[in-house]
Amino acid sequence: MSRKAIPIDCSRFRAGGQALRTAVALSAATGTAVHLVNIRTKARNPGIQSQHLAAIQAAGIACVGKAAGAKIGSSELYFEPGPLQAG
Repeated sequence: MSRKAIPIDCSRFRAGGQALRTAVALSAATGTAVHLVNIRTKARNPGIQSQHLAAIQAAGIACVGKAAGAKIGSSELYFEPGPLQAG
């Protein structure tokens, strides 16, 4: 993972799950890498949950993206998109 990423502190949002999903989708659409920290730190079950992981994986498939930290319970994610793929 090498590109400069836009840093996003998810603790600034209510729980951070929606911020994560939106950031990853916009990252894939714009081709801009994002580095999310403090993912869902205010939630009852902090970190990435299964629905967030599914969104990360779907975005990764759509743009041949690379994700570091994409696992259940992770509070940090680096997502670097590739070119969007048709289909």
